[in-house]
Amino acid sequence: MKKQLLAFTLAFSLVGCATQKYATTESGWPEVTINAKRQDIKDSLIERGISKGWTIEDESASKLSLSKSTEAGSLSSTLTQVLIGNSYSTTPKNELIFLFSGKDDLVKVVGQSFTSTQMASGKVNRVPLNGAAQFNQLSEALLEVKSKLEAEKK
Repeated sequence: MKKQLLAFTLAFSLVGCATQKYATTESGWPEVTINAKRQDIKDSLIERGISKGWTIEDESASKLSLSKSTEAGSLSSTLTQVLIGNSYSTTPKNELIFLFSGKDDLVKVVGQSFTSTQMASGKVNRVPLNGAAQFNQLSEALLEVKSKLEAEKK
């Protein structure tokens, strides 16, 4: 009886603490439509990323990729390396990818987040970070960029 009560209490507490995604989107990733120029949106995302320690990996007309290495030896870095790599793989890094579509002053931005590590053979193992907490965090960042740019436009 005690085991059943303990199991029920544990299950209830886990469900009660579960984070819900802010929204369901067409892409399944955080997305927002911003009334601003594409380059202004990119510049704002780059500025925000660099101020938080991210570096630019790639940039094109429709894509912006940022990355940030995890702290070597940290618990999250070690666990990530165990789960998607091995002792010979590189220190895991987090990646943010922003995809842009739409017209000049009405741009849809989709944000994606991943963690990855490169194996000794050169193969890169990449895992999407699309849980509710990550979804909400990236959604908040996109909404902040939207608010800032649209307020400046007025």
